[in-house]
Amino acid sequence: MAGALFTMINGVQDRNNASDAYDTPYKNAAMDALGRKETSFLQNRNNLIDFYGEKAVINDKIYETIHDRTASGGDISFVRNKMYSGYTIQQVIHEEAYSPEATAALTTVTKMATGQTPSDATTLQPYQDAMANGGSLNDAIYQIAHSDKAKTIINNFSNNNFGFSSSDLTKTGQSLLTGIVQAYQSVKNYTLDQLQAAASNYNPSLGNGLLLDKIMPTTWQGWVGTVTLRTVSSSGKNWTIDFKNPLNNGVKKIKFSK
Repeated sequence: MAGALFTMINGVQDRNNASDAYDTPYKNAAMDALGRKETSFLQNRNNLIDFYGEKAVINDKIYETIHDRTASGGDISFVRNKMYSGYTIQQVIHEEAYSPEATAALTTVTKMATGQTPSDATTLQPYQDAMANGGSLNDAIYQIAHSDKAKTIINNFSNNNFGFSSSDLTKTGQSLLTGIVQAYQSVKNYTLDQLQAAASNYNPSLGNGLLLDKIMPTTWQGWVGTVTLRTVSSSGKNWTIDFKNPLNNGVKKIKFSK
């Protein structure tokens, strides 16, 4: 019975180390309740799923990692209902990595970083495979921005605008793409209050080195600040953010109501 309880804990909390070393008090209490027939194994599992700390597990392991956003109450209930039916959290993570939301996000990332729409599902599969096994959307953004396709765009941009390309310009371009796309993934889910807070707290800082390094934000948070500052300083009822890939003329627009 102890082994079954540890397996249950691992499956609910996305762990692989449930054991007497970490979970003796819980194991003893559960086995005592089961022995007195105060609860069933299934009810015990459901109680663990309902434990308030499980909200953080669901939010961090699925929504922040795979979807790069905070889970809503509906999201938490959705996952819990899946787990009540017998799913482990690892199985839910796997499903979410291949979900329409994850596919749409990766498609947008690919368009922004490479200027190309994924030709078919196999194009995105390596990134979704990684996300299904503990990787994150931000990991995928980094990899796509550092892909051969993105590198070709960066080098073409450098040659067309600077008359040459170099490894330093390539690295700068890759950092730029990564920052812009990560910022977009965050800003697209912001409320108006969050946009205003990001703009208010933004302190622009210049980088060192090449000209591009000096004039562009050095982190994705910097890109969020740049974009939100522009947004909240705009006038009119409709605010629009244009996420332009400076290395590829692509445009992504989001509108907010003031």
